[in-house]
Formats: sequence, structure tokens, C-alpha cells
Amino acid sequence: SRDPSGTSDEDLFETLRALRRTMAEERGIPPYLIFSDATLRELARERPATEEAFLQIKGVGLRKLQELGPRFLACIRKYGDGSAGDTSPVP
Repeated sequence: SRDPSGTSDEDLFETLRALRRTMAEERGIPPYLIFSDATLRELARERPATEEAFLQIKGVGLRKLQELGPRFLACIRKYGDGSAGDTSPVP
């Protein structure tokens, strides 16, 4: 049961993987300590827009939300802005 929008999820997954790699290099740690591939796939599929939604993703805890959440959320929002037809600003 392949989701027809799966390609854009895959594109976002690759974008999130690149961000994870960058953040891991900045911290001098292996990428899997940032988030697992499974967590990145869920982020790409669910596309959380708020901290509350981000926290619902398996593999995300409060510490990771505080340390990593802002950059991952910004990346997901930016990706959504680029692929969605609605570009109106959120109040």
C-alpha cells in the first residue's frame, strides 16, 4: 500500500537526513544519536508543525525537542511551504 504522496515524503526524509548529518557533525557525535532513520521517516510522514505534535513522534523526548526541535521544525515548515499550494502566512 504505497502512498501516492510517498515521493515527497522521501524527499523530505532525505532533507531531514542531511540536517541530522550536519547537526551530528556540529556536535561530534554519530547521526543516529540525533534521531534514528525510523524517527526521521515518521517526521517526514507526519510533518509536525508544532512542538506538541513534534513531541508525539516516536523517539522524540523533551530534551531532544528542546535541543533539536527548533531546527527540525523549521526544516519541515520550510519544506511544506515549498511544496504546498497554500503560501499564505500563518497568523
